[in-house]
Amino acid sequence: MVKVLIVEDSVVISMLLRSTLEQGGMEVVGEARDGHQALRMVSQLKPDVVAMDIHMPNLDGYQATRQLMTANPLPIVLVTATEDPLDAAVAMRALDAGALAVVQKPRGPDHSNYQQDAAEFVRTVRNMAQVKVITRLERPQRPVQVPGKAVVSQLVQQQPKIVALGASTGGPMALRELLSGLHGEFPWPVVAVQHISHGFIASFCSWLNEYSAIPVHVAKQHEIAKAGHLYLAPDDYHLGVRLDSSGHCYLQLAASEPWQGQRPSVGYLFNSVAQSHGGHSMAVLLSGMGADGAVEMLALKAQGALTIVQDKDSAVVHGMPGAAVRLNAANYTLCPQGIAAFLNVLALQYKSDG
Repeated sequence: MVKVLIVEDSVVISMLLRSTLEQGGMEVVGEARDGHQALRMVSQLKPDVVAMDIHMPNLDGYQATRQLMTANPLPIVLVTATEDPLDAAVAMRALDAGALAVVQKPRGPDHSNYQQDAAEFVRTVRNMAQVKVITRLERPQRPVQVPGKAVVSQLVQQQPKIVALGASTGGPMALRELLSGLHGEFPWPVVAVQHISHGFIASFCSWLNEYSAIPVHVAKQHEIAKAGHLYLAPDDYHLGVRLDSSGHCYLQLAASEPWQGQRPSVGYLFNSVAQSHGGHSMAVLLSGMGADGAVEMLALKAQGALTIVQDKDSAVVHGMPGAAVRLNAANYTLCPQGIAAFLNVLALQYKSDG
């Protein structure tokens, strides 16, 4: 049985979280009222996962996450209110500090969305308890290896037109690292699916824009995908693309059935790119649980697309990249900085040839 420590200063909300988790088949081993108490209780009770509030007295959720991930690392889920922009913004900082996920705080049994909130909360806590985390120490910078000039020239001759990207658990940090390493004059549009709890995509977009070398947007229906811009799939919509007769690339949002259990789905996006761009595309899979996008990446590779996955050493969860590797769907396996450096070399050669 999964053992959970709740960190929440409100007794009433803590009772609600306890009831929800226990009804979901988990054991609540303790309830801390602030971050200091959480640090002590983690050492004493050895929970499998922590469900952490953001705003608490003495030591808040962000600071407690930083300290736990340095001294006593374990899976941490941020539990907060999406309707509070400040909470959502702080949650993004906590993800950067090492928390694995952020989830909507259930709003009570009388609320119309309680069942949905409760199911998502229980599912997220249970899934994150399975993730093996390591002490959050600064990793030494490793030399980034990129393909030689001849290989780059050959890849550019395929005339790539778009970059499609997918990520899930651990993806926010990897995506931030990748985007901060890109050159500003990036010659292709980037379309991306990041699995994140409902209600946080706008805050996630804002957070990425603080670091990204290219502008990041939440995708809108029928919007033209511009070179040097990244477009994130919105809540509850698949993201796809289509080309018109003039070669303009338009974003398409679909509220159709989940694709292999996900909406938005990386697989749906990759499949759409395969249909619209075929081999004139690049696909990237970053850290994430499961296998979303792996099969569709293999199909893209078969069409001649360039495919890249995050390496095991740098990924928080190697599920999605690992699934692609096992299928032999990846041309290259790199860390996020390496992916950025690779794309920069391709972009420079592309612009030189153009």
